[in-house]
Amino acid sequence: MRWTRGKFSTAVSGAIIGFIAFVFVVSGVFSPRSTRGLHEGAVAGTVNGEAISLSEYNRSLNQRMEMLKGMMGGKVTDEQLKQFRVREGVFQELVRRKVLIQEAMQHGLAASDEEVQSRIREVPAFQKEGKFDLNVYKGTLEANHYVPANFEQMIRDDLSVQGWQSYFMNRVKVADAELKKFFETSENTRTIQFVLLSADGVKKTLKADATFEEIRKVSEQAATEVLAGAGMDKRAEAKINALVKKYGASVKSTGAVSRDATFLPELGEAAELMKDAFAQPSTLEMKQGGKAKKYSLARGVVVAWVSESRTPDWAKFESSRSSLLKQVAMRKQRELFESSVRKWMSEAKTDANPNVMGDAS
Repeated sequence: MRWTRGKFSTAVSGAIIGFIAFVFVVSGVFSPRSTRGLHEGAVAGTVNGEAISLSEYNRSLNQRMEMLKGMMGGKVTDEQLKQFRVREGVFQELVRRKVLIQEAMQHGLAASDEEVQSRIREVPAFQKEGKFDLNVYKGTLEANHYVPANFEQMIRDDLSVQGWQSYFMNRVKVADAELKKFFETSENTRTIQFVLLSADGVKKTLKADATFEEIRKVSEQAATEVLAGAGMDKRAEAKINALVKKYGASVKSTGAVSRDATFLPELGEAAELMKDAFAQPSTLEMKQGGKAKKYSLARGVVVAWVSESRTPDWAKFESSRSSLLKQVAMRKQRELFESSVRKWMSEAKTDANPNVMGDAS
């Protein structure tokens, strides 16, 4: 630098130094990657050119980790974060939120200043003796590392996202035929009793080094005994419970489930079982001459039968109309909303900071 000043004028020297600095930036010396993308002011990513700040991302990640700690005994390892792709999941949720806010702006759904102020005044934490207090408001924000402008923008964004619910609800129309179809489907139910012989439960009765084939064989044998003893009375249920107790199993019930149920409580996906349960006549309906049947599901070997069937009582249709209308409208509103979100997400230009997405592949 001394040499350039002595050799050239001040203006020329400044130009040379500026060029050198530019080369350093381009080559990465001063770029975010030189600090692993986590320098002061770095971002977790961008959505259509709009930044998701690192502080916003870290706040959401910490909330997710606290939830996971509560579910996993108070500790979450880095390996578990990678296995469950937690960082990527948090980022995608923030992308979804950002897209909803951006679309709300374009559709004129952004919350007004009056709506933001009204919502803030309703928050009990900002009140003193039941009334909003400005000093309490500022003190509470400061204690939680917020400044009023950022917090109020967050409230505005929340209200804008919530605005989509009424936006789509106002665009939903429900035909009478849809109400009747929903009534017929929801009122046509089966109560299924079952015994689940899980691999883990059966393995506990065998040697520690028992093979998969040995576990499967014992499960099949136990299922055959359950099939032989299955019945509708309490005596039959008691005998089955005594038989399968050593496997940690017992006779259980799904409760009333409709034909369009995708998963059954404790059993998961059971397409073949559901097909048999709703067949006409049902091959599992014991009261109608059906029998218990064995199924191989992801959770293990299951023996199941229908203990109760319910069909629509059309005399109750008109009295249920109001409730049915709300349910169908809410379902259509969710479907329309999710369809729109998928479209917006597919069109969004998203760029994630690779140093933040540590578990993304």
